[in-house]
Amino acid sequence: MIRLAIILLLLSPAYTFSQPDINSRLLKRCEKALRKELDQKSFNYHLIDTTSDRKLYKLLSDNNEPGYIVFTRSKGRTEYFDYMILYNNKLRVQKIKILQYNSSYGTAVASKRWLKQFEGNNGEALEYEKDIDAISGATYSATSITNDVPLVTRWVQDKIVN
Repeated sequence: MIRLAIILLLLSPAYTFSQPDINSRLLKRCEKALRKELDQKSFNYHLIDTTSDRKLYKLLSDNNEPGYIVFTRSKGRTEYFDYMILYNNKLRVQKIKILQYNSSYGTAVASKRWLKQFEGNNGEALEYEKDIDAISGATYSATSITNDVPLVTRWVQDKIVN
């Protein structure tokens, strides 16, 4: 009976490790950023939860658990853009990377220097132009991601802690 329970547990979709269900080009960009940030060569992803615009994974690498990753999207002035948020094990933002930005306006939102402002966020509300620097020509995108990061972070905390 115990063997059957263990086999069922291991075969359960909740305990499978696989590549995220995202575009292969975006996954390559993600993994390049992760390799640089975490100094690891390969990653496994354990799906925890998904909504229509968010996918939360436990990130596993080389016998350690560096944290969690969310693939999500926000809306710029006219189009959506895709990005990832890497969380450490304390559920604080460790890194944000814009994976795909289609609009010709507002591309400054993908700047590593600008995105660094979100690092360490643990779900507290952020205000554009007060807590987060404004970007000329990227007001819609920058405001959108500024509002979205704390919401996504609280969603992640709810899924992991509860």
